[in-house]
Amino acid sequence: MRKVLAISPLLLIAFVLSHSRLAAQSDARYDVSVTNLTKGQTFTPLVIASHTPAVRIFAPGTQASPQLQVLAEEGAPDMLVTLLRGMTAGVREVVTATGL
Repeated sequence: MRKVLAISPLLLIAFVLSHSRLAAQSDARYDVSVTNLTKGQTFTPLVIASHTPAVRIFAPGTQASPQLQVLAEEGAPDMLVTLLRGMTAGVREVVTATGL
């Protein structure tokens, strides 16, 4: 199975962190394409994770996790990547890419 996704970085993060079911489909493959639809606004490095629906690093209306805050405020993905890779029961794969 192959799917191609073109989406803004903010929506990509929300989609991947909230709705990915890749972990349940061990033979699935996703090609993720990120397009910056803003006028000259740059984005932090991207963190893309495939995981079960039970994995949550933020909840609407609440403060983001410290790891997500560091990514958003400092552009440093390492703490978030470490957190996600430590969630071995629910996270299948974590990939990073340079910001846009």
